[in-house]
Amino acid sequence: TGKPWRGGRELWFDPTNKKVQDYNLIIAEEIADMGVDEIQFDYIRFPTTGDLNDAKFAYSFGNMKNEEAIAHFLERAYKKISSKNTLLSIDIFGVIAWGKNIDIIKTGQKIELLSKHCDIISPMLYPSHFDY
Repeated sequence: TGKPWRGGRELWFDPTNKKVQDYNLIIAEEIADMGVDEIQFDYIRFPTTGDLNDAKFAYSFGNMKNEEAIAHFLERAYKKISSKNTLLSIDIFGVIAWGKNIDIIKTGQKIELLSKHCDIISPMLYPSHFDY
């Protein structure tokens, strides 16, 4: 619909939509031009909760796997941000560090792809990520 998608209590914009990506890149570039030493992206991933069957994605850059779509955005960001002598860091969903395919497919975060287009990766771990 062009509006944020609601996945439970959270609202999500389409991470494959060029307009959404461009908006975030414009803000990041503007901040880099102000002289900050690092830009950090958080939640650069696909939603993982809610009724995902009704989430439709634009795939503005062609049909890609989720992990390719997120890496493509990060590649675009890294080219712009690194050219301004600003570091680019990302937060990733902590469970991604275990390399389970199901988590990579759902979130679109694959460390091997993302690490090519950023300077720093910070896995965010939560107690819910661990079995008791």
